This record gives sequence, C-alpha cells and structure tokens, in this order.
Amino acid sequence: ICHGRVPPQRQEINAGVAWDSSTVNARSEALSHGGKPSQTRLKVLAHMHRNGESFSLLAIRIATGRRHQIRAHAAHIGCPVSCDGRYSAERTTLSDSDWCGSNLL
Repeated sequence: ICHGRVPPQRQEINAGVAWDSSTVNARSEALSHGGKPSQTRLKVLAHMHRNGESFSLLAIRIATGRRHQIRAHAAHIGCPVSCDGRYSAERTTLSDSDWCGSNLL
C-alpha cells in the first residue's frame, strides 16, 4: 500500500538506484539519471481513501534487486510506501502510525 493514486496505466518504474551511506539514516535514492539501472514492474490492484487521502494497493515485481528498490522507486514517483519512515516525510509517517504499525511493503 502506498500513498497517492498511482494511475492504472502505470506498469513500471525505470530509474537508477544509488545507495547513499553518507547520512546517519542511510538510504537509496532513485535517480532519473545515474545510479545502477533498476526496473520495478507494478500492477494497480485497488485505490482507496482514508480521511481524504488517496492510497493505492500495488502488486510489485522487481526485475533488478537493488537495496530498498521498491521503497525508493515508490517515493520517486511521489507515492511512498505507507508507514515508511525512511522514504516519506516525517509528518506522513506520524499520520500513518495512527492506523498501521509497520511498513506496508
């Protein structure tokens, strides 16, 4: 489950993924240019709403196996995984904690 309304016609994300270990909370970054080539295939299964916010339920298959690839790619298209404190804004994570106790990956 991720934030936002992923369009049903969206079937893949192609963006390089680079690991950034220079910060305390190391994370991957999905980049339009650069990083290791990465492909995530997806299928939108459902859309839902909660308190005026849209969510999408996705079936995901990774064609490459980069560290945190799904989470980085979801954030890259503006739809971070629900309850993901590393790849979404702090405010979003706090709001998510009201209804989910862990990363919904």
